[in-house]
Order: sequence, then C-alpha cells, then structure tokens
Amino acid sequence: MQSFVHQRADGRAEPGQAGPGAARAGPSPTEAAPAHPPPRPATLRRIDDRWLMLVLIPGFGLCIPHLTGLFGPAGPSAAAWWWGHLWFVAGAASIYLANRGLLFAGRARADWFSRPGVRLLLLAAGILFGSVPTTWLMLWGWQRLSGVDVADRVQVVLLVNVICVLFVTWLYETLFLIRERVDDQVRLERALAARTQAELAALRAQVDPHFLFNALNTLSGLVESQPAQARAFVEHLARVYRALLDSRGRSWVPLAEELELGAAYAALLHIRFGDALRITLPDPLEGAGADPGLAISPGALQLLLENVVRHNAVDPDRPLAVRVTLEAGALVVDHERRPRRPRPGAGLGLANLDARNRNLVGQPIKIDASEGFRVQVPLLRLP
Repeated sequence: MQSFVHQRADGRAEPGQAGPGAARAGPSPTEAAPAHPPPRPATLRRIDDRWLMLVLIPGFGLCIPHLTGLFGPAGPSAAAWWWGHLWFVAGAASIYLANRGLLFAGRARADWFSRPGVRLLLLAAGILFGSVPTTWLMLWGWQRLSGVDVADRVQVVLLVNVICVLFVTWLYETLFLIRERVDDQVRLERALAARTQAELAALRAQVDPHFLFNALNTLSGLVESQPAQARAFVEHLARVYRALLDSRGRSWVPLAEELELGAAYAALLHIRFGDALRITLPDPLEGAGADPGLAISPGALQLLLENVVRHNAVDPDRPLAVRVTLEAGALVVDHERRPRRPRPGAGLGLANLDARNRNLVGQPIKIDASEGFRVQVPLLRLP
C-alpha cells in the first residue's frame, strides 16, 4: 500500500474553486449525438439469390409439367420426354427472371409500407402481361412440337404458375425484410456506439478543465510563498496532466495505469496538505492492481480524490484519512464526512463519473453516506 501524509502549503488556493463557465466545458451528453440513427439510405441493397434460382427454377420446370400432366402418355422412351424437360425449365427460367426483375425494379421505386397500391399494381401487371402470356406461349409451343394435346390443362397450369409467382414474391419480400432488419440492427448499434463515445468525450471534457483550473489556482499561491514547492508542484502537475492527455480518446484505461495517475495526483496534494490529509493507495504492481484484465474510466480515481478535498474540511488538527482499496471488482474510496459549505455545481463530478461508468461497464457507481462517505466504482473486466 502507498501512503501519503500531506502538509498544508497555503490556505489561499482552495480545491474546487471554479471560474465562470467551468461547470460547462463541452456539450452535454444529450447534445453529443442524435437520439436516433440516421434514416435508411434510399439505395436498394440486393440479396445474393443465386442459390435460390439454382433450386427453384429447375424445381418449377421439372415438377409443374409432371404434376399437371403436360407430358401426357409420353415416357422416358420418347425423345420428346427428354427435351421437354429442357423446354419447361427454359420456360420456368423466363417467367422467374422476368418477375424477379420486376420485383427488384418495384422495390427501387416503392415499398409495401409506403405505397402498397403501387406494389400490388406492379405484381398484377407482371402476372397478367408477363407470366400468363409466357405460360400460354410455352404450352402452345410444346403442343406444336410434341403433339401432346394440352388444351384441357391450360387453366390448371396458369393457376399453378400464378401461385408459384406469388410464392416466390412472398419469399423474396421475406428475405428483403430479414436483410433490412439485420442492416437496421447494425446501423443502430453503430449509432449507439458513436453516441456513447460522444457522451464519454463530453463528460470527460467537463472534468479536465476543472482540474486544470484548480491546479493553476493552487500554483499561483505557491509561487508567491514557496517557490521550491512550486517547482515540485509543476513537475507533478506535468506528470498528472500528461496522463490525462494520454487518456483522451480512450473509453477505458488499465487499472494499474489509473492507480499510477492517482499516486501522481496524491503527490500533488502532498505539496498542498501536510498532517491535514492522509491518503492510502493500493500498489499498482501488486494484487488486483496488477491484473491486466481490469480497466476503469480514465481519470476516475483522480476525480474522486479531488472530490474529497473539494467537499470536505481539511484541518491539520483533525487529519482526514482517505483509504483507496480494491474490493470485489470495484475501486473503493472511503473517508470520513466533514462537509464544507455547499459550492455551485456540487455533485457534478460524481454525476459525470456515474454516467461514464454506466456507458463503459453498464453499472452505476455506488455511494454510501450512512457512515462516512464511500464510493464504489465497478471495474471493467476485459475479455
């Protein structure tokens, strides 16, 4: 465990003093990103239906003639029986491809939800002016070439072909709806991920300027009264702020890295406070602190330590002990409550940290003020 005992350096610089506008240093989470994903592009995304055509076209071309008795008394011993299969498969292909092309063209111009009447009209036109004439020509040609009388089967074949066209149309529409559903899910997840990143960036932006302002305010008092301490303060401040800058653009940092940042910030407080404040930190090289699979929101520990000296009285006659521990997958900061006079924006830091943790881990931070003040920050377990 690392322990820091601090001596009061200058009573002039109070942590938590904020200049105008410090409470709003960036867009609010609700302004960071749109609440809904952008509308679906109008361009039609086609599906790979080659396997479907390879199955259905031969299937219709071979099954329908046998089911409707188009071959008549002809059997495998007759040549017409063999080339008749090719004839009907070719006819099935022409009907299938014509209706498929009409279906794709119709989807590019209207869908069933916005313009169902147009889609029904196109489907009826395709059947009346495409499928029916093609079927009649196919039967007429088969009768002329094979000599099989199919006059009494025309209506049955036409009805079966229409039913097959309706089935194929339903099948394609179902595939399109499934594809669009998957696309919508992907787009929604991307939009939510982008929104989460924007919220994290906005929430971090409200913390960093506040910290910098407080640090510079402290440094101003040290320069006048204790130049040597001011130089040491600048060195520690550079280390802390470099760590904060390195964490920008990252949703999480390894726990060990955050503990090192907390130790550097505690060193800053060592220049400001003496016996008035005692901070105990876990070693980032031992135990859970050294676990590479644990991560935390950037700057979380620094914010909690800053929150302690901001909202609690720090008196050399009554040292304030702050204990930082790692318990059951959470970072815990525990200290006695010694409330100071409420300041504007009180609670903003914890609210931001809670929002960041919900986005990162899916769990809120836990605050227990029944005995002292205890904050638990759930850690992220990396896969």
